[in-house]
Amino acid sequence: MKRIVEIPYKARTFIVGDVHGCAEDLESLLGRAGFRSGRDSLVLCGDLIDRGPDPRGVIEIARRCNAIAVLGNHEEKHIRYRRKTEAERQRMPMPHPSTHLALTDEDFDWMDRMPLTVSLGGRITVVHGGFSRDVPRTRPTLQACRVRYVSVDTGNYLPLSDGITRPPRAVHWTEMYRGRKPVIYGHHSYLEAHWTQNGKAAWTLGLDTGCCFGGSLTGYWLGREEIVVQPALSRQRSAMAIFHNARRRGE
Repeated sequence: MKRIVEIPYKARTFIVGDVHGCAEDLESLLGRAGFRSGRDSLVLCGDLIDRGPDPRGVIEIARRCNAIAVLGNHEEKHIRYRRKTEAERQRMPMPHPSTHLALTDEDFDWMDRMPLTVSLGGRITVVHGGFSRDVPRTRPTLQACRVRYVSVDTGNYLPLSDGITRPPRAVHWTEMYRGRKPVIYGHHSYLEAHWTQNGKAAWTLGLDTGCCFGGSLTGYWLGREEIVVQPALSRQRSAMAIFHNARRRGE
């Protein structure tokens, strides 16, 4: 696994937030955006799989479009489980079994090559989770696919206290980001594309808009500064969807 992959900064680069198995939505978003494979470049913010109805379909689209995808925490969980011995697997639950059992060797080989971050000509960084004082943009660690909250006291990464709840004395990492390079990220679901800028620091842009929870799938055209939105084609009403939608609304 590479830490950083650098690709040229091209105006015809389309960056898409968390797809989470919503292959039909991704196809619709690419059509709505006027994306043309072979002419345009596609970058995905990680978490291509799980939750949605067609995780393998998302990987097939990504491979067909020669996309570059950063490692999401969901891909990392599947890769980590697969590397365990049979005895170790017996002592831990399989992540999202319907997805894990559907993935092929070729899918896992492709996910194994996902970098932690993508640098667009050294000007903009794409990451799944985010950065913190102990997970810097210039030297990202595996935690870059998990960072959501950081300590208000130290600026260091703080994991969710129970897998769901924000830890005490924690803020979203973008509130303390003081880097000089803009960052585009996923992982944290918003109602719409979320811009943040702190003083003279570079901006950040969150593109996860909860498609798998009935929200939307969002993409960003580099150079044009254009946001393209595809409303979710199906509205899930699972308990998880209800919880995440409430959190996205700030309830």
